[in-house]
Amino acid sequence: MPIGADTAATAVLPWLFRRLVCAPESTPRRLVYVLPAHSLPEHVFARIGGWLDRLGRAGEVGVHLLAGAVRDSGWLRHPERTAILVGAHDLLLSRALMRGFADSRRTAPVAYGLLHNDAQWVFDTAHLLGPGLPTSVLMQRMRDALGTSAPTATLWMSSAQDTTDTIIGKLLPAADIGYLAQTVVAAHVVGTQTAVVLGSAARARALHVALRAATPERDVVLIHPYFRSADRLDRLAVLGERDRDRIIVGTRALEVGMNLSPRTLITELRPGDSGVRQLDDDSEAPGRTWGEADLLALFDTAVDPPDLDVGSWVCEPADRTALVAWRAWESGEPTEEETDPGSDELCPVPLDELRRVLDGRAWLRDRRDGLWRRATAEDLEPGVLIMLDARCGGYLPDQGWSPDGTVPVPTLVPAPDPPAFACVEWVSLDQHLTETEDEARKLVDALPGLPESQQEAVILAARYHDLGKCHEVFQEMLRSGGGDPPDVLLAKSKAPYSTGRSSRPGFRHELVSALMLAHGNHWHGDRTDHRLVTYLVAAHHGKVRISVRTEADEAPAILGVLDGDRTPAFTLSSGETFPAQSLQTADFRPEAGGAWAEQARALRDRSDLGPFRLAYLEALVRIADWRSSARHDGPVEVPL
Repeated sequence: MPIGADTAATAVLPWLFRRLVCAPESTPRRLVYVLPAHSLPEHVFARIGGWLDRLGRAGEVGVHLLAGAVRDSGWLRHPERTAILVGAHDLLLSRALMRGFADSRRTAPVAYGLLHNDAQWVFDTAHLLGPGLPTSVLMQRMRDALGTSAPTATLWMSSAQDTTDTIIGKLLPAADIGYLAQTVVAAHVVGTQTAVVLGSAARARALHVALRAATPERDVVLIHPYFRSADRLDRLAVLGERDRDRIIVGTRALEVGMNLSPRTLITELRPGDSGVRQLDDDSEAPGRTWGEADLLALFDTAVDPPDLDVGSWVCEPADRTALVAWRAWESGEPTEEETDPGSDELCPVPLDELRRVLDGRAWLRDRRDGLWRRATAEDLEPGVLIMLDARCGGYLPDQGWSPDGTVPVPTLVPAPDPPAFACVEWVSLDQHLTETEDEARKLVDALPGLPESQQEAVILAARYHDLGKCHEVFQEMLRSGGGDPPDVLLAKSKAPYSTGRSSRPGFRHELVSALMLAHGNHWHGDRTDHRLVTYLVAAHHGKVRISVRTEADEAPAILGVLDGDRTPAFTLSSGETFPAQSLQTADFRPEAGGAWAEQARALRDRSDLGPFRLAYLEALVRIADWRSSARHDGPVEVPL
């Protein structure tokens, strides 16, 4: 496609027509529109939203942004709806590898399942994806080979240099900033717009300063991905203005999904830049190549294979970012009461540049104890949230991330905490299981195409998913906060009496559920795929999937469950009775030669399942659980 062509319209509008008008049953219900990590997806996101508004289809199609500090997860709860996801390729590809940057391992299987099933992927400006390009090719090959629950395809779009008279293209080798500023001023046609595309944000910042000094009377706008959201949106709004005497200085983000029509375009040719990269059958990621065995290893979220670096398959080191906020503290460090920054405060920052300012003024919240501590170089991984001391500089509203800046950063008032939502009534275990089964039935009815046996597995898993909450440890946790709980087995306690504190740290009720199913066959029907049902029950919180990761100080318990623990006998309203049981955990203990991991891998590798279908079924059970829980959620007062 030529530079300047409307790639977003070319991809989105035909899909939308097929999905809503001429072929809805054969068109994937999710469009995953992917732009390079260094781009500005907000522009495409806004344009798509405008099209849907003008078509009167905004109520039918959800549009969700996954980029930078904005990570809309609303689409996860409604897999039956038609949706468009717009995002940067680092976030979307890492989720498709079950290792989403800054994403929870416990919710990772839900995004993984929905991204690999019933989805049309579109990669805009594919030649700028770096290692993400061959990764996306291999991923589609694996979907084709291993199977999906609904058709999923990939489209790659790339551009060539436009030779029309509407753009004067000047390709310049990397030059010193002074010479470059002179060249831009000489090439600029008064009364028109000139766009300058440079190879890095650092060079763009330097040129912006030089041009403002050389031509103070002229409007010179800097744009790159490393701004806080309000400042970035201000710049995107400016770009929509035409017929202005203006020089726009930016990075490669200007080449991606932007609806610009400059009179003059000046592009800095990077060393080794060979133009459009050919997409062929021999595409491979740089360094160690990866394949099916690696993808299957990543399916297990409890472990990280030591020789697998997901980041190297997704994007170039220069495109890997953290999220940074600035706060000012009298003591020079956050207190224990310091709140997490809101999305408006966050700025994407290249990891390589952030490492240069780790001089004791960078802080992050520790995953283990939840307290703020000083960040180290080892903490810097894609998507990590860092707070910097605003008094030391590092950000300017008109330049964005400025690692060499010393001017104190204007801090933003943190957004007020949203109203607390929690369960507003006591919910019995039987009621919750019944309602979750009902939600699962609605889901499989709205998502045609699943084999009957898989539909049944999802419905049964929803019915049984929380059986383990009958355990005395869980019941004691629900009742220990006070109130007047009813004298029945509970699934949820009424706020504000829900403390969430268990007498056994790390106790996982879904492990108890799986043990109850695995060691009793009275619930097996003639058609029941009991191993699949048991796996889906165990996996519905994303914690007990292939292998079970335990802490050294847990012994002799495993995820808070001890051999010999007993569950009471009880009967569901469906008429099914579960007898009292004595639990034995050997199947889940690697040191005891446990069989669980082997059985789970066998399901993952089954020809009628495979990793993509299996994760999709996991997602449906988890979503049914979310929806049934939401029936009883409401605003509550948080006690002081």
